[in-house]
Amino acid sequence: MPIKIPFWKTVGDAYRFVFGDLPRFARASAAWIATILLLFIVVVAVLGFAIFQQGQAFGASAHLGAGPIVLLAIFGLYVFASNIAFTVAWHRVVLLGEALGLLGTLRFRGREWRFFGYSLLIGLLGVVAFVVAFLIGFGVGFLVGAAIGSGVLTIAARTVLVIVLFVTLTPFLTRFVLGLPAIAVEEPRGVLRRSWRRGRHNGWRLFWGFLLCSLPLGVLAALCSVAERYVTPAAASGGAGWIIGLVLDFVLFALNIIANYLGVAITVSFLSMSYRRLTRYETDAPVG
Repeated sequence: MPIKIPFWKTVGDAYRFVFGDLPRFARASAAWIATILLLFIVVVAVLGFAIFQQGQAFGASAHLGAGPIVLLAIFGLYVFASNIAFTVAWHRVVLLGEALGLLGTLRFRGREWRFFGYSLLIGLLGVVAFVVAFLIGFGVGFLVGAAIGSGVLTIAARTVLVIVLFVTLTPFLTRFVLGLPAIAVEEPRGVLRRSWRRGRHNGWRLFWGFLLCSLPLGVLAALCSVAERYVTPAAASGGAGWIIGLVLDFVLFALNIIANYLGVAITVSFLSMSYRRLTRYETDAPVG
């Protein structure tokens, strides 16, 4: 009989694991958050706050020199790499009980590269699957509409078919995310095959768990980004309120980053706990 994730209990446990011991979260994330904020200050000092106003970062880069563009690229890559490294570290905190010092997560070596490669692979699998689903839905919908002779029915048929294919594919593709904690705890080759087997009858539980764990903090991070759009002009205007605008913009950016890391920690906790339950009775799994 397939093992199933106790959905609501696991979601609740994920939130409790993070918010029940915030000092542990701070130890695991503080070094990355602090270095991101330091880099942010460097970029602002060189390019000014206006470069971070939503919608301008890449639009403004059209008339920036090579140096500022490289600086922005380094900043973006660092933020991305920090998320990967923190995700791996937090999987290990949940599954192996690793106690991390303030600088314990500042690493990006073989384990993190393997994690990144697997993440890229399942992302590509998802993109290919949904492109194929869209093309099939588009093509069949067109044929149905052409046979009926109605443009409205063509659009309706395409939409229904794409939705049906999306709903059909989602629980199967979601099963592959169980490979992420497996790589974090350094399971050997064959992770893709094992994650597919372990996720049987749990695809939708994993999908909705991801949504419920990532959405609240994601909304908070998005609100901080929106607020920055209104604060940044004050910081960049040079008027009497520029200091206040500057401070507020920095605070909003810091809140954005912290909310993002909290969301990652909760989502990773849910996935790690799901993985632990589904591998509990396996002799080849590294966690009990």
